[in-house]
Amino acid sequence: MREAYYDVRRFHEFELYVGIAPNILSARLKKLVSAGIMRQVPLPEHSRRNEYVLTEKGRDFFPAYLALKKWGDGWLADRARPQVSFRERTAGDLVTTLGPEGPSFCPCGRHLPASGR
Repeated sequence: MREAYYDVRRFHEFELYVGIAPNILSARLKKLVSAGIMRQVPLPEHSRRNEYVLTEKGRDFFPAYLALKKWGDGWLADRARPQVSFRERTAGDLVTTLGPEGPSFCPCGRHLPASGR
């Protein structure tokens, strides 16, 4: 899901960035689609290929992902190496904290709707 928040959409891009075998990646993407976290969108230039895009449910998971990442950075990461940080694409603002409504944007620069929950 991390790559999806960075606007990765195509299977070969996920394969490149995640670095896992195609059969494992395919199974994981199918699970995310069946869970309603991602959806497949046909590519107009390739009738038999799809992009994988986050649904509202998937975008709504971003605050939870950020909280898990923050916990991992604090308790599991090697302090000698710099941690991965998120920046809003357009303005370059660092995403460091979560407010009561979570972050108002994702790393790909798209504004997230309020969850309403």
